[in-house]
Amino acid sequence: MKAARSIVLCALVLFGRNAEPALGQETRSVPKTEAGAEDREGQLSAREWIAGYSSLLGMGLPEAFEAFGVPRQVAVMRGEEAWQDDVVFLYDNALSLFWYRDRVWQIRFGPDFRGNFSRFIMGSSREEVVSALGQPLHKEENSFLYQFAGPGYPLRLRLFFGDAGLEDVYMYRGDF
Repeated sequence: MKAARSIVLCALVLFGRNAEPALGQETRSVPKTEAGAEDREGQLSAREWIAGYSSLLGMGLPEAFEAFGVPRQVAVMRGEEAWQDDVVFLYDNALSLFWYRDRVWQIRFGPDFRGNFSRFIMGSSREEVVSALGQPLHKEENSFLYQFAGPGYPLRLRLFFGDAGLEDVYMYRGDF
């Protein structure tokens, strides 16, 4: 029950206060966070943001349908080898869930994602991201890679930058 509640809370944060609910679902407001989880400006700290979204990793189909409703589209993403193939659920608000067998192993926040990531948003500069998350584990010309301790596995966050700033974010299990 606690895991399902965390998933629903994350869904509410993902889709925000003004998001349209899935057909047949009631509208809910974003709940208050625990004391101390927000910084001076009312935004979640980086640690709280990562913990909240990472709770979506490992969820199964019933939890995904409960939290997000039916996906707008289901796609297949081919890997270089057969074991790297993914089924991807695409939702409104530029959220994608990548499935391995019957569990989410990766989350993508695409360029049109309108939520916030702790103290940065899509379009943020590299400097704003570093200010919010600290120095990345690895830097490339167009991306940063962060690694955090997850619940029994390493948690990775890869952020891609374009001319207009941050344009793509992937959160995934680092043990794949």
